[in-house]
Amino acid sequence: MWRENNTREFEKVEIDWNDKMDLFPNSHFGFNGRQLLTTAVQYKGYVELSEKNGDLVIEGGVCGDIVKILCNKLNFTYRVIPPEDGQWGILKDDGNWTGMIGMLHRREVDIAMVPLTVQEDRKKVVDFTIPFFYSNFGFIMRMPDPKTVKWRIYLDMFSSDVLLSIVTVLVLASLLLYTMEHLSWIWNGRKPSEKKELADIVEYIYGALVLQAGHRLPSSSSGRVFTCIFWISCVSLAAVYCGSLVASMALARREKIHFETLEDLVSQTEYKWGYVSGTYLDSVLQKSNIEVYQKVYQGARQFATEDQEVLSISGDVHFRKLMTEKYVFISPVPHLQTVSFSDCRSLLSTERFVEDNSAFGVPEDSPLKEIFSLKLAQLQDSGILGSIHQKYKLQNNCSEVSQLLNQHTIKPDDVQTAFFILLAGIFIASDVKWFSAILNFLVLSKSCAELEGGSGESRHTHPSCKHLKDPDHRVRCVCLELIGAIGSPEQEVVDDSHEPFIPIQSLLAGFCGDQDSRVRASSFNAMLQFHQRGLSLRLSIYQQACQSLTDDYQDVRLSAMKLIWVLSHLYPDSLVPVSDSEDELRLVDDGFAKICNMVNDISVQVRMEAAVLLGSLHQVSPKFLEQTLDKKLMSNMRRKKSAHERAREHFASGEWATGQKWADDAPKEELDPDNVNLMNIGACGAFVHGTEDEFLEVRNAALDSLCELASQSASFANLSQDSIIDMFNDEIESVRLNAINSLRKLNRFITLREDQLEIILGVLQVTCGHVSCEFICSIHIRKFF
Repeated sequence: MWRENNTREFEKVEIDWNDKMDLFPNSHFGFNGRQLLTTAVQYKGYVELSEKNGDLVIEGGVCGDIVKILCNKLNFTYRVIPPEDGQWGILKDDGNWTGMIGMLHRREVDIAMVPLTVQEDRKKVVDFTIPFFYSNFGFIMRMPDPKTVKWRIYLDMFSSDVLLSIVTVLVLASLLLYTMEHLSWIWNGRKPSEKKELADIVEYIYGALVLQAGHRLPSSSSGRVFTCIFWISCVSLAAVYCGSLVASMALARREKIHFETLEDLVSQTEYKWGYVSGTYLDSVLQKSNIEVYQKVYQGARQFATEDQEVLSISGDVHFRKLMTEKYVFISPVPHLQTVSFSDCRSLLSTERFVEDNSAFGVPEDSPLKEIFSLKLAQLQDSGILGSIHQKYKLQNNCSEVSQLLNQHTIKPDDVQTAFFILLAGIFIASDVKWFSAILNFLVLSKSCAELEGGSGESRHTHPSCKHLKDPDHRVRCVCLELIGAIGSPEQEVVDDSHEPFIPIQSLLAGFCGDQDSRVRASSFNAMLQFHQRGLSLRLSIYQQACQSLTDDYQDVRLSAMKLIWVLSHLYPDSLVPVSDSEDELRLVDDGFAKICNMVNDISVQVRMEAAVLLGSLHQVSPKFLEQTLDKKLMSNMRRKKSAHERAREHFASGEWATGQKWADDAPKEELDPDNVNLMNIGACGAFVHGTEDEFLEVRNAALDSLCELASQSASFANLSQDSIIDMFNDEIESVRLNAINSLRKLNRFITLREDQLEIILGVLQVTCGHVSCEFICSIHIRKFF
């Protein structure tokens, strides 16, 4: 082939007519190794240009692989001549074409082996092969840096309107509930401090919003109905909030794109947009009669007056602006997917516009059109073209499924809001703690000064008693703590409602029935402080402590149970009456039964503390100990009358001549089934329930106490060995080891049966070796003959 007058024509070939094989030499060798002139520009994913030996070659990408196959099939080489202006080709106002289309039109090159978009205006000046690629245009943008907004993740779960509504509801609900309660106080003739009441109501409403409301329920019926409805709303709101928060934290969730369509794009002012100038898209937007296309074109031209890079001919420039600025890049979708599939912060629009059918370009009426179209059709029919596209098909690493499978590790940035809230809470709690400490110090200083420098009457009037009638529960709690710290059970004080002087312990006993659970717990704790300081307590408080074991609040039950334990040690042999009976029991036995009953408490902490306290009651009667391992009810340890005593009663009662007993027809007491408390089982099965508890802390505590009591009695040790051996099958290793050590401690009291030994040996196979050896060496085995 040769060049003449800036044109390209076929060269004459000399043929040897004597050799039939050389009649059509090009049919065997294609272009016979001739060099074709081509033009190309860099296009990520499709045309990768590189330099070899000083010449540009199409090294990679979809077009690169196709060119390699065509060179091999058609037997030609090529030389790349890039366009001087770097453009793909548009029609200028003077009728001339730019870029690669202009070079083909002027026949400066033989072919353009790049994905040129087939367009009607272009088809008038150049020819195209059959299309080998079909796509559309779209646009891409980038999400804001998540580090700048992650601190607001707990607030971003709700929109600003919802947050404003929540604040408004909190204020209105507090005022409404305050009004209901205030009217209720007027009807009841009570007048508490309005400030304190309003503060408590605000605290309650806010606590309900975070599902942590206080214990002070509204007093009025209307207030309780309102809080019930308010609680339902709060639970629903919390469920929605927690679900959204869990979903956002569990997945690297992709945020919704700010705008989905070109209409949304041109109507906003936050982001600029641009595209590669001198392309098919540029000419379509310029000549289109569609309003939104005209706005896109005009907007890009306006942005170009300030920033020429928005119409840069390099796609890399646009991608750089996409990563560093608030910028939207418009380009064919496959080109944009090279970024959106790898960078999950890049969001690709869902709208597709302007079809993009790509093919190779050749000069008008060039014979290369048919030759290359035929080969491309053969590649397409054989599946080779599809395999090339599949080779360069990108994997979407940012899809929801991919993010779920490749879930990233939670980093501090993801939960920084939780740490900020924690720090704020620590700061506020520290301020409150210091304020409370200062308040307590001032009250203590004033009280000590009054005790030391007051008159004779004031020395018998404890200063803290002056504030025990304060409506704020915190003041009453501080006063009770102060009495426990510096007072004495035998000290007599003056109180407005009591004449004459009364002991401090009796005063504290009056607050065991306070309406506030924190005050009730503080009264019991004050008496426990007396005991810790070495002061003796009166036995009169025992019955009130027993009644508080059924209190609705855990702290009260816990403190009352500890007080019963203390009194059981101080007055073990004192007799106390049995409820619903004329009989009496030793206090240590009755207290033991009461604490055993708390092993069935609903609170884990109470159950664990009850199991711990049982182990130190060594003076309890054997019959009570034996009942702790038996689930059968024994009338709550009441003494049953013997047959002789029952016969004597019948004889003393007398009988009529008819044989009927005296007073047989007298009305007898009717039992109300609702008043029968089946849960008050006393000591019955306490250790059985404790060792079968669902929490390992309770099981370990019950096992320790059982071992401690068994070590004090050989008969009880023999009864308890089955319960301890049963713990060898516990699912928690620490409990199994505790059972092994407990049984080893009782080795001097017990002798194992062969069936028990089989159970033990089966468990010891999976237990630590040194523990197993120590245990086996210490046990005694009962031998049967």
